[in-house]
Amino acid sequence: RNFRLDLERFLRLKSPLEPFPNENSNRVKHDDTIDICDPLFNDLRKLLTKQGKNTARWIRDELLKSEDIFVGGRNHFIRLLD
Repeated sequence: RNFRLDLERFLRLKSPLEPFPNENSNRVKHDDTIDICDPLFNDLRKLLTKQGKNTARWIRDELLKSEDIFVGGRNHFIRLLD
């Protein structure tokens, strides 16, 4: 709800946005998908997890401090980074 309100304010909408659906509409299966939890991908998963933590830290400690950045539902977004 907070995200929608922030987005409405940012876009200067005159009428409220409808609630967003909570389902994942991307139901397409691809032949080249992998199961990242498979032991075969332990090294890749470790690398991606490390990079994700570094990226989250940079977003929180650098990007979000910029006056040019607007984040709807900012507190929720920051909690997701943690």
